[in-house]
Amino acid sequence: PNDVFVPGRLKRSSGGGGPVVLILALLLGVLILGGVLLLMLVTTVTLAPIPANSHIVRVSGASLLQGNKFYGFGGAHEIEVSAVGYRNKIVTIVIDEATPPTIQVSLEELPGKVSFDLAGLDQARLYIDNVFVQEIGQEPVEIAKGTYNYRIEHPRYLPASGALEVAGRGQDQMLTISLKPNWRTITLTSKPLGAEIFHDGQVLGQTPITVDLVPDLYVLTYRKDGYGDEKQLLEFGLGSAMVADTVSLSPTGGTLRVTSDPPGARVLINGIYAGITPQAQSVVADRQYDIRLEMEGYDDWVGTGAAGSGQSAKISASLKQQYGSVRLDSKPKSTVYINGLDHGQTPVVARLPAGDYVIEFLLPGYRKIRQVVPLKKDAKRDINVELMTEKDARYAEAKAKYVNAVGMNMVLAKPSTFTMGAPRGEPGQMANEVQKTIRLKRWFYIGETEVSYGHFSAFLTEYGKHLPNLKVKAPGHPDVPVTGIPWEVAAQYCNWLSAREGLPEAYHVTGGAIVLDPTSIGYRLPTEAEWEWAARVAGRPEMPMIKYPWGNTSTIPSGAGNFADKDASSSLPYHIRDYSDGFSGAAPIKSFGANPMGLYDLGGNVSEWVHDYYGIMPATSGDIPLDPTGPESGLDHVVKGSSWKSGNETELRFSYRTFGEGAADHIGFRIGRWVH
Repeated sequence: PNDVFVPGRLKRSSGGGGPVVLILALLLGVLILGGVLLLMLVTTVTLAPIPANSHIVRVSGASLLQGNKFYGFGGAHEIEVSAVGYRNKIVTIVIDEATPPTIQVSLEELPGKVSFDLAGLDQARLYIDNVFVQEIGQEPVEIAKGTYNYRIEHPRYLPASGALEVAGRGQDQMLTISLKPNWRTITLTSKPLGAEIFHDGQVLGQTPITVDLVPDLYVLTYRKDGYGDEKQLLEFGLGSAMVADTVSLSPTGGTLRVTSDPPGARVLINGIYAGITPQAQSVVADRQYDIRLEMEGYDDWVGTGAAGSGQSAKISASLKQQYGSVRLDSKPKSTVYINGLDHGQTPVVARLPAGDYVIEFLLPGYRKIRQVVPLKKDAKRDINVELMTEKDARYAEAKAKYVNAVGMNMVLAKPSTFTMGAPRGEPGQMANEVQKTIRLKRWFYIGETEVSYGHFSAFLTEYGKHLPNLKVKAPGHPDVPVTGIPWEVAAQYCNWLSAREGLPEAYHVTGGAIVLDPTSIGYRLPTEAEWEWAARVAGRPEMPMIKYPWGNTSTIPSGAGNFADKDASSSLPYHIRDYSDGFSGAAPIKSFGANPMGLYDLGGNVSEWVHDYYGIMPATSGDIPLDPTGPESGLDHVVKGSSWKSGNETELRFSYRTFGEGAADHIGFRIGRWVH
């Protein structure tokens, strides 16, 4: 309307839009468009710091921070986060398509700062949970937040310990420690004063001195020129100050030099042992000492002595020898040796210096008697002995049974006169079983059992390499008798066992033949006469000789032994009908009962080599062989006793004898040896 007032400048600019308005409009549009584009290029990330009261102190790059929100363009940006009580942390954030909307930042707590008030001490050693940390003093110690056990040590104080709660986060804490002293104040003095005191080679000072010492056991040495060293034993615990006993030093004295004839006497000075003559002993000057010399076999010597300061006094003593006498006699007369010296034949009377003597009575063929005789002063000894022949001595020492080096029991035999062989007309008797009277006088030991594979195995291990042709088949049980060995190997086994027990070998090789030494007490094979006596007579002195292993009846009782029974191999020529022993071959030793002497399997199981060469010795009237060992030579050796292959009348009898040329699977052996 016309009544509206319009300023003139507006009227002028309204026509068609002025240029200024246009420019402003264009600028505004550009800004709006740029803002839109900027918002499209910026990424927003929310920071989640721990602890929550953390704040961001620095950012880098083209970015904008508003509170915990971070606005940034693509690329890497460093952000530093801080919180009171925590270590500042710098993290790098890379803005790209994979950047998460929220990033968590965890700060590390600062350790606590713990100061220790040591109540005047400069330093001490700190242990946390029994682990040494460091020496502590005026400076605080950084310790992570937590609860700990602490211990503080100082060489002169008792340890202090307790619980420590560390707040952490850089907080300052003060712990006051009061260590209790671990020493005692000791005053040491001497008479005269001015002596140096040593402990473990270290000088503590000169008397009088007051020192602080850790409770312990001390051996102190007081030393001063012109005086002898003195030692003091000092032991104490914690407590108030104390004064130790005054140590009195003795002026340096002289030397007593003590000798004796003969030397080697014990020296006692004022009743205290001082050594063996010749002896030099330091003593207090000008003091009189009582001196005693003692020696076995001599009277004590008593005297006195003194030495001036820095001087030596010589004391010489001539000891008077003590004597005793001894009268020595023997039955029969013998030569007497005293300490190895020949004193002639008994009776012997000798006056001898007091002492101990080895006295021996010797007579060829008799056991030596040896005695240790103490002879004291003025003693009169009367010694009478009765010598035994070596044979009687050995017989007296002989045990009824002993175990040898391979674990075999050896049984003592005290033989007698008996008739071996079989009378003509006896069922089964053979022509070589000549009946004759034999006198056995020498005692001997005989194996309780046949030699088993277990007894033989050590010999095979040690000696088998020397017997390349020997083939011994190991049985399934070590207690089965060893078989398959020739007579010569059995003899070598005896020598091996003798050597193992330190006995003389019984067999020697002479001209290619193995010969028995009749004087040896080493192991050997039993003689045929010994074997038959042990089988038929031993343990039955008042009864008739037995014919079979089970007695004199032809009926074989159950369990009589291991023979060719009804179950034996059909390859055997003979079998015992209606008898079964439970074994088709050799049985372990002791599978059947022992004979009256305590010997096993003299009949049955395996036949046995004996020592004798095989031969037929005719009986001679009036001539009774004594301890016969058989012919001196021959081709074969006698085999005695039945075996698991025996099944007829002839072989089952004890008088049966045969011979062998070599090894067989049913022939073994047992061992023996003479007592003397």
